[in-house]
Amino acid sequence: MVTAIELAKHLVWLAGQEDEPVGLTPMQVQKLLYYVQGWSLALCGKPAFSEHFEAWRLGPVVSEVYRSFSGRGPIPLEFGSEAELGLDEAFLVRAVWEAYKKYSAIGLSEKTHAEGPWRDARVGLEPQAASDREISLDSLRAYFESQLGKSEDFCLQAMPAWSRHPDKRFVQAAQTVMARRQAVLHRLAQ
Repeated sequence: MVTAIELAKHLVWLAGQEDEPVGLTPMQVQKLLYYVQGWSLALCGKPAFSEHFEAWRLGPVVSEVYRSFSGRGPIPLEFGSEAELGLDEAFLVRAVWEAYKKYSAIGLSEKTHAEGPWRDARVGLEPQAASDREISLDSLRAYFESQLGKSEDFCLQAMPAWSRHPDKRFVQAAQTVMARRQAVLHRLAQ
């Protein structure tokens, strides 16, 4: 299992692989990690990394990643590096990237604010209150499992476009995972 920091660097690396590379902000990286973790729990039945999320004012945050990337505007692409991921993990991270890269930092923050895991962890807090309350893996798993087949961003209809991606390793990973995950893909299609 990779660390959240390794996955954060991997997301920065993916941003640098785009036809028009863009620097990700620390907030975008945090929210993308949230989606990687949530979909990993729902689709693979295990966390993508062991660090936990806290329900901060602007959304879910892994404090270790915050300490590594805070105080910056866009994270320089040179900070990115490809993580050593298995095929399932490579597919999942790339799929999350492809699904959510269109959102700004604020757009991602607003999405997480509308979702149960962050809201539930902040019950009883004022909107601007600081918090280090943990967002549980069980909460993430339950929420993302409930979104299988319902998410407009992460759905089976988007996967054919992902399978034509120019990164051949991604295509190989997608084909391998799709072959292994027929039951999950059936649930996504419903």
